[in-house]
Amino acid sequence: MDQKTTMTVAAVVVVVAIVAIAAFVIMNNNSGGGGDDPGEKGVIPELNEFPARLAVLGNANCDDYLDNQDVKYVENLISKGNINYTKEWMCDANKDGYINKTDVEVIKKMINNKQDIVYYVGVHDYDIRSYDMSHPETKVVALIQPPIDTMLVLDKSLIVGVDDRLATTGTAYDRYKDVLDLGGKVTVVGPCGSPDKQVLANLMKANGDRLTIVCGQKDYYATTAEEDFEGLNLQVIRMATWENAEPIHGLLTTAYLLQKTDKAYSFLTWYEGVENYVEQKAKLIPDSMKKKAITFYPHKGNGQFCLLGGTSAENLKLSLVAASDIGSAIMRDRGVSDVTGDRVNLTPEQLAESCKKYNVDTIIAQCDMPYSSAYKIEDVQGWLDKWADQLGTLLDDKLYFASGFVYASGISDIICAIMMGYYMYPDYFPVEDLEKYINEFCELIGISDVWNFDNMNLLYGGNPALDIMNMG
Repeated sequence: MDQKTTMTVAAVVVVVAIVAIAAFVIMNNNSGGGGDDPGEKGVIPELNEFPARLAVLGNANCDDYLDNQDVKYVENLISKGNINYTKEWMCDANKDGYINKTDVEVIKKMINNKQDIVYYVGVHDYDIRSYDMSHPETKVVALIQPPIDTMLVLDKSLIVGVDDRLATTGTAYDRYKDVLDLGGKVTVVGPCGSPDKQVLANLMKANGDRLTIVCGQKDYYATTAEEDFEGLNLQVIRMATWENAEPIHGLLTTAYLLQKTDKAYSFLTWYEGVENYVEQKAKLIPDSMKKKAITFYPHKGNGQFCLLGGTSAENLKLSLVAASDIGSAIMRDRGVSDVTGDRVNLTPEQLAESCKKYNVDTIIAQCDMPYSSAYKIEDVQGWLDKWADQLGTLLDDKLYFASGFVYASGISDIICAIMMGYYMYPDYFPVEDLEKYINEFCELIGISDVWNFDNMNLLYGGNPALDIMNMG
């Protein structure tokens, strides 16, 4: 082969290599390009968790704030080029499949609440949902207690509708009757799963033909609302409350969408302070003293016990103050291979068998307290006695008590952790601290004129020396 032929072959090899490299880069660059290059359109990956507690697209660095740091983050990505869209999709503020200068401009508008359509990660299968922020004073229908509590933190004046748990015969009426104008400005819209369409339509008409439902996942709450009001200005914010034990996602994401962030961040500072208190106290407890505890919902009447584990708020908060996650272990034993749910129903015999296997020494019944003047100490003692009869000898030599802070759902879940800590480790979680934090919580959600530590039905543990149920 002569020199000319050799050079020609070499040149062809180089060209082929360059083409191959270019093809590899294009195939693996889902960035949407950098600068003005649109690049290849990217796809948001299937999610199995929230990318951030403030789960709005545009929160590029996935912290708790939407600010200039997000602008700088995206600008830096663009300047470097070759963006991995699959990894950086939270930068795609306008959800067009590209990460480029347009997203920088959208994020700047979002920071100043000037962007109308915003995308966020909802609680229903972590789906990407849109919300029109162009009318920030939209009135709200809040379904079930945790979203209501979140709205009380943000701005209770926005609430114009609630579900039938707040009807005069509802289980939550006592809690809110002196806090919300029930039957006046606040209308009961029916069951949380299927609110009355005509009532919602009337509320829309009375409030500028706009309305927002704030609730949880579509499986349980306002299940057909999006379809029933398609094309109209009724929107649904599907926020995490009890789901996945992510109340701060619900708080921060809903606060941003409704443009009520100041009080949300004030509450977050308090919440994280309490969380730190619990974690520091728990570190002081010697391993030899750590309880082997489980918690459950008693099903009144059918003789079954709904064991809580996995992602239930009660189980996760219990894990802050107990040694191990026994609830999840029992769920696996009972055939739950992927413990991403939060409960399993057991008969007393099955529960006894599992408790024996894991040497459980503490059993906690979750009760619907504390906001009810109807409950008396005798009532709760009656519940405990009834469940004790069903559980039989399982309770021998075990700490057994009722715990309740509206099932530890939503932004009150951290209070439940202190309550359980107080009963299991009173030397480490003094009742004075519990009193302080409960009163602060009531102040923050705006119910302190009615509810405080001294007039709540809190717990009853069967030990008069530890009884802090105040309405006997």
